[in-house]
Amino acid sequence: MAYAIGIPAIALLAILQSAVISQLGLAGGQADLVLVAVVAWGLTGRSTEAMVFGLAGGIVLDLLSALPIGTTSLILVLIAYLVLLTE
Repeated sequence: MAYAIGIPAIALLAILQSAVISQLGLAGGQADLVLVAVVAWGLTGRSTEAMVFGLAGGIVLDLLSALPIGTTSLILVLIAYLVLLTE
């Protein structure tokens, strides 16, 4: 059930991040909604689900940007794994 709700929510966050948040300047940087969602989900104790959400969110972000497919998803999965190691 978590995947049925989480993957569309992560996809929506990725679309919101690339369409709206990228236009806002936050002290010289920009917010990364998908990263925050993956880390927050991993901190709840569901790190394997966070890895799946990182993969899905990264693929959507890569499809919406000029990056090669898999670069962002690889980083997000590694970050979710690092959150798993901190438990």
